[in-house]
Amino acid sequence: MKVPAKYRDFILNYNETFKYLEKEYSRKQVDDYWEYLSRNFLKKLDKLVKEKGISGMYEYWNYNLDREEAPYKLEIDEKRNMFVKTMTDWKKCPPIKVMIDNNIEPYRDYCMHCPGVYGPLLQDYGFNFKVKRNKECRVEITRENN
Repeated sequence: MKVPAKYRDFILNYNETFKYLEKEYSRKQVDDYWEYLSRNFLKKLDKLVKEKGISGMYEYWNYNLDREEAPYKLEIDEKRNMFVKTMTDWKKCPPIKVMIDNNIEPYRDYCMHCPGVYGPLLQDYGFNFKVKRNKECRVEITRENN
């Protein structure tokens, strides 16, 4: 996995920001921050989902996870109107790996930033975002058929 230094620094600062917001304010502030990011900084994902729906999600995550050399698999289930992103070893998720490699304790709910950041944007398009985590991290994004 190759995480350039500039991204490594961002990940470490991002993690500490979550800790700071919760400690100094509340968990709700963390959730509000994630929603703020969702509403203001996911323009590429927004465009892809608007234009291509589930296929746009596949394109977005395939590009990003491939660049990070993350251990992942992506699936589209057209019948169930579902996109599935599975990180096959959650400890090798690029941000978690950066924190482990730098002896930094991840924010206690770090993995919840995925639904916190991506969920609000995807909900605008009628999608539900669910995370299941054990040895792997599985994200299921679904939309009821209209």
